Amino acid sequence: MNQLVDKLIYLPLRPISRISPSRFYDFHLCSLKEIWSSDRQTPLLPSHPSARLGAISHTVLEAAANGIITNKTSFETQWDNMLRKTHKEMLQLPIEKHLVPLEYSATNYEVKKILSFRLAEQMFNSTVKGISHKRCAEQWFESMDGKICGKIDLILSHEDGVEIVDYKTGNVLDPKYDSEVKEKYKLQMKLYAGLYYEVKHSWPVKLSIMGIDQKKYFVSFSQEECSKILDKVRKIVDETNELIRADLNPKDFANPSPSVCKYCSYRPACKKYWQIKDYSDIWSFDVIGEVKEKTVLGNGLYKVIISSNGMEFVIRGLDVERHNFLNEDINAVLFCDLGKDTLDSYYTEKLLTTVRTFIYILLII
Repeated sequence: MNQLVDKLIYLPLRPISRISPSRFYDFHLCSLKEIWSSDRQTPLLPSHPSARLGAISHTVLEAAANGIITNKTSFETQWDNMLRKTHKEMLQLPIEKHLVPLEYSATNYEVKKILSFRLAEQMFNSTVKGISHKRCAEQWFESMDGKICGKIDLILSHEDGVEIVDYKTGNVLDPKYDSEVKEKYKLQMKLYAGLYYEVKHSWPVKLSIMGIDQKKYFVSFSQEECSKILDKVRKIVDETNELIRADLNPKDFANPSPSVCKYCSYRPACKKYWQIKDYSDIWSFDVIGEVKEKTVLGNGLYKVIISSNGMEFVIRGLDVERHNFLNEDINAVLFCDLGKDTLDSYYTEKLLTTVRTFIYILLII
C-alpha cells in the first residue's frame, strides 16, 4: 500500500438536506461523491471546458424560454454576458485559469454556439408566431417534506394536458443503444413528473427532452412508477443521513469504478479510489507518489520522475506556470488526468492535468 494514500484524509461528511432529480442517478452510482457535492465542498479538479460551455448554453436557452431573447442581437448579448461571467469565475480558480478563453479550450465551441442559437431561435419564433401554448419556464418544484427539489426547464400547457421539457446540451442518447435515451435522463424526467404531481396534484401527459440539435426525445412513464421512484429517493435521503449521523466511515459510501471516477472532481481526496485503481487503460491516468527527479527540457517544460509503491513514472511536458510545485521544495504530490505517452509508465501533460501537493491536500481536507 502506498504510504501517501494511507495518510489521505477524507473530506467531512454532513447530512444531506435534499436530492434533485438531475443528481439522483449519480447518487445511486456513488453516494460519497454526491454527499460532498450536496455539501458544496470545493472541487479538487477543474470543470471540463465542455461542461462550462454547456452551462452557458443552458442559461441562454433559459433566457430564450423566458422571452428575454427575441432575436440574434439579444442572443449575442446574453451569450457574451454569460461568457464573461464564466471567464471571470474560471480566472479566480488556479486549476482553471489556463482554460480561459473557452473559445479555444472547449471542443467545437463555435458549432455549439450556432446550435444553441438555432434552438433559441426556434423558441422565440414560436412565441412570436403564437405557435406554442401557455408556457412556464424555470419553475422551482419542491416536495412537501423538502427532500426532493429541482427546477423544471419548461412546462408547456396543451389541450390534453401538461408537457414537461428539459434541455440537454450534450448527448441525449445512450451510446450503447442508439435509439434509447440515457437511463440517467429517463430517471430524471420521471422524478420531475412525480414532483410535479406532488405539487400540482395532477400528472403531466408528456415528458420530453430537447437536444441542442433541436430534436425532441420523449420519455414514456407510468404514474405508479414515478410515485415509487419518488418514495425511493425519500428513503435514500433518510437512510443516508442515519448512516452519516452514526459516523459511518466515508469509504463505505464510496463506490469506485473507472466510469464513475473518471468524471469525479473529488477523487484526489478519496482514499478508496487510490486503493482500488490500477494503472491499466480503463482507469484515469492518475499518479500519487514522491518526486525523485526534476529536469528542465530544451523547450522550457519540465520532466519529473515519480516514485510510487516501488514503481517509477516519468511525466514530461509540465508547464511551470500551471504547476507551482516545480519551483518549490515539495516532494509528495499527486497527478490527475495525465495523458498516456508512447511507453509504459510514461505520461504527458494534457489540458486538464492537475497537480495537488500533498501538504495542500491535507490542509484542504
